[in-house]
Amino acid sequence: MWEILGHSNGLWRVSWPAANAELAKEYDVEIPVQINGKLRSKLKVATGISQDEIVKLAKADAAVAAHLDSKRIIKIIYVPNKLLNLVVA
Repeated sequence: MWEILGHSNGLWRVSWPAANAELAKEYDVEIPVQINGKLRSKLKVATGISQDEIVKLAKADAAVAAHLDSKRIIKIIYVPNKLLNLVVA
């Protein structure tokens, strides 16, 4: 099959292809938004977004805003590119 593809040298003499890390890089991530540990929404955002930006986007989301109504945020737990958890009372 190797020869049918047009190669003259044996397959055992060919080196492995080099990986390009830039092509494997993710530009968007989906971050689950939890309120008191329960999943309420998922936001698709750019990789490396700051905590302030993700909290602003989460508050603007209708599913999250319904659970934040008349409650105050006690603690914000943000794991970059992984998770946002809002502890409310």
